[in-house]
Amino acid sequence: MPLTGQRVLVVEDEYLIAVDVDEVLEAAHAEIVGPAANLPAAIKLASEQHIDVAVLDIRLRDADIYPLVDMLQGAGVPVVFVTGYDRATVPLRYQNLPLLAKPFDPELLISTIADQSAAAH
Repeated sequence: MPLTGQRVLVVEDEYLIAVDVDEVLEAAHAEIVGPAANLPAAIKLASEQHIDVAVLDIRLRDADIYPLVDMLQGAGVPVVFVTGYDRATVPLRYQNLPLLAKPFDPELLISTIADQSAAAH
């Protein structure tokens, strides 16, 4: 399977979307880290767990996700945004990161994660 052995951090504050992402990733044999529904929980997971790639919503109820993105990029962890926000709202320094619109295509999510993971290793 395309994501076998990949540890994927999921950060999503909408429960049903987090469940959808988890189910897609589990079907692709990824190991799920999280999901985290807020920025402090996500930062804690990223600090304490080995992460191969992260799937992040841009806006959580309590904060934007960008401090975590900076932390992950500093550690060489690829990031994929899954969000309802338009790319035009993303700050310039994050424009190069993959962005999938909600509702997301499961196959596109898997292939995007696989591509990002392969490029990082």
